[in-house]
Amino acid sequence: MRGWRVWCLRLAGAAAVVGCASACKPSANGRGGDGGSPDAALSGDGPGPSNPSDDRDGDGVCNETEVDWRSDPDRADTDHDGLPDFTEILANYSLTDPTDPGPEQVANLSAEEPAAIDFEVRMTVEGSGLGYTGEFRELDALDPRGLTARDFFTSAVALAGEPSDNVRGLQADSARFDSVLGKTRLSFQLHFKAVAAKQADCAIGYPFEYRLKDDAGRFTLTQDYLLVVVPNAARSAASGERPRFCVPALCL
Repeated sequence: MRGWRVWCLRLAGAAAVVGCASACKPSANGRGGDGGSPDAALSGDGPGPSNPSDDRDGDGVCNETEVDWRSDPDRADTDHDGLPDFTEILANYSLTDPTDPGPEQVANLSAEEPAAIDFEVRMTVEGSGLGYTGEFRELDALDPRGLTARDFFTSAVALAGEPSDNVRGLQADSARFDSVLGKTRLSFQLHFKAVAAKQADCAIGYPFEYRLKDDAGRFTLTQDYLLVVVPNAARSAASGERPRFCVPALCL
């Protein structure tokens, strides 16, 4: 991902505008840096929405940036996959491929308490007898309140290995598989929970990774996912409408 700077992010429908004066530094895997969420300070009189001449579809991605990414400057969701271009850029997904991310890569959580979801993660390894432990890792989300997927994540458990004969045993609550031999699919269940105090007026995508660490201390496999926290999810589902996503006040 290019090293661009986000100056401010507006919660659609909210009165407050949040200024983000911190650069989004790309890391080795092309995502945001590991330094945590950008510094954010509430501002009641921040800039207004993007100038239509700069962002015709109002998706938070500047017309020139859309040309660079080969997305449609007149369509907020170029590939019609339900995720606006701005969210896909932040999560490092394709803006033009409706199969990226796939449905198995996106967890949808209603923002209203007591909503909670279990999200299954499957990872295939070539085991050599070492054990594997799953690890959740949040990535920068550019939520103006400084929230990440970690704020909604509560636990992970090891579910099963397939074929089962390739795994000597598992420790569910530790998200660990003991002594894995041969090509084996390891399944984990991640639990996310809504927190009323962390609810926004619009949907926000929170990218995260789930990775495997073997007994030698090596991270052998990492997969990317996106947690989408949606306000009024039940109402949106009943009406068939897509949720409103947060967009930046100044386009990227």
